[in-house]
Amino acid sequence: MSGHITLVGAEDVARAGHNMQQAADEMRRAASSLEGTAERLVRAFEDSALRMQEAAERIERAMKGDAQ
Repeated sequence: MSGHITLVGAEDVARAGHNMQQAADEMRRAASSLEGTAERLVRAFEDSALRMQEAAERIERAMKGDAQ
């Protein structure tokens, strides 16, 4: 008798653990990608809002000039 015990299903448990680790890694990558996308969208929104505000100010100045 060798002194080693083989557990039934141990390989399945190890494989499941490996699969869970791979899934966790993939979820981390997806979360990081989503975070980057959200940051880019926020910057684009802020840039657009600034341009709209500047355009509204130009229109307002032009209208005041027409009223004089």
